[in-house]
Amino acid sequence: ADSYVNSSNPSSNYGSSSILRADGSPDLHSFLQFNVNNLGEKLISKAQLFVFASSRTNKGLNIWSVNDNGWQEDMITYQNAPALGDLLGFVSSGNTGVWLSLDVTSFITGEGVYSMGISTPGTTAISLRSREYDLYSPYLLLDLQSYVPDTEAPSTPTELTATLASPTQIDLNWSAATDNTEVTGYTIYRDGAPISSVSGSELSFSDLDLSPSFTYTYSISAFDAQGNFSALSNEIMIR
Repeated sequence: ADSYVNSSNPSSNYGSSSILRADGSPDLHSFLQFNVNNLGEKLISKAQLFVFASSRTNKGLNIWSVNDNGWQEDMITYQNAPALGDLLGFVSSGNTGVWLSLDVTSFITGEGVYSMGISTPGTTAISLRSREYDLYSPYLLLDLQSYVPDTEAPSTPTELTATLASPTQIDLNWSAATDNTEVTGYTIYRDGAPISSVSGSELSFSDLDLSPSFTYTYSISAFDAQGNFSALSNEIMIR
């Protein structure tokens, strides 16, 4: 879907127009909406937005995210148009009759409905072809790659130490593990059973409310976001 809105005619709808427009004064800006689907097991490695200029773009174009996908092409007006969100990028000036492109990989991340806005920082009106102009309608070009599941476990945490902080508290410290993506966390084992987990940025743990004079054995393992667990660290015994 696509349309533009016009502050000079705030209740008018331009969804059937063969052009999209942008201007700084009066305020005219355009909206685009794409439904990305049927990717299967493919991931988006790159996404580019292409629009065709039917007039010269001396000051360039700003491309914005639009978080509200509820607008409709045949009903959107300046009065009810959703707000423009974050600036996705800028297209430099171009001549009449050329395709303008912008990398929107940061915004188009997978299947779903995506809306974007187009404005210009200049005060000269710019015209682009809309989807009603079949041969030159805006489009997304997606580079896809196959999904490769992460089956690699993190490395084994090392240098586990235990300190008796009080008769009922034992403090553990260890050296960080590494992973091909990211270490999400660490699981702490007491006497062979898991008792707690901490985030991947934490390298210590305090075991509280212990029984005085008992002997405890500790080890830890690292894990990633896919649930791959490392081998257990060195085992340490303390009473």
